[in-house]
Amino acid sequence: MNPFRFSELSFQLFGLKAGLMNLWSNHLELGPKKTLGKITQPVNFYSRYPEYSAFYGSIESFLVDIHPQRARVLDIGSPKLFGFYLADRLPVSLLCTDISPRNIDEYRVMWKAINGASRGSIDFMLKDVRSLEMEPGSFDVVYSMSVLEHVDGDEADGEALEQIFRVLRPGGLLIFSVPIGPRHQEQKRPLSGADHVSDTGDRDMFFQRIYSRESVNQRLLSRLEGSMENEMTTVVGRRTDRALERYLALGPELRGAL
Repeated sequence: MNPFRFSELSFQLFGLKAGLMNLWSNHLELGPKKTLGKITQPVNFYSRYPEYSAFYGSIESFLVDIHPQRARVLDIGSPKLFGFYLADRLPVSLLCTDISPRNIDEYRVMWKAINGASRGSIDFMLKDVRSLEMEPGSFDVVYSMSVLEHVDGDEADGEALEQIFRVLRPGGLLIFSVPIGPRHQEQKRPLSGADHVSDTGDRDMFFQRIYSRESVNQRLLSRLEGSMENEMTTVVGRRTDRALERYLALGPELRGAL
């Protein structure tokens, strides 16, 4: 699968199937709103599709080359539907981790509905990427999709990447994505209420970094210097076509109704 030539429909249809199977098997166990959302909007943002494709294509090619019986794969906080897609199509033993119990609990329920015909298997675990208490070299593949930019702390993103690399076996595949812009930014968002104002009086909390190419090298790739046999950084952009422009022009309320 070429990571940059792909069908968005394959991801969307898989998400739709997963949502319908969840409804069929689990009924409204996740609640009416979430159950409906898993069907109507299985992938929250269309901009996720290039990431899905690049990750899946890289992992599939790697596993074809090494011919494992059942590769051990670690997911660090990535969108769970991608893990479902991966385990549905490839013979992997996937461990999906997340810092949020909500993400673990609801997707564990959903996986029960769709795992019957899958080639791979999935386990779920509550983990913080800053302290992965796992044996070194435990996994053939480790991936993290748009997670490192959300790790709070002056050097916490680089330290998290070191943790990720520690649990990857020698010769394994590490793949991660972060947002890149023309300059490095640290973005905050308002806290949800006055009761949550910090001791310093700050009413905002850290949300994410937008890296520059230079800060990706300084904060992340420099942590792996001398450890990687092959290093490749790819910047993926997306051009909006006319049909999508018209759809976006409808506004969020009408798009949500559709």
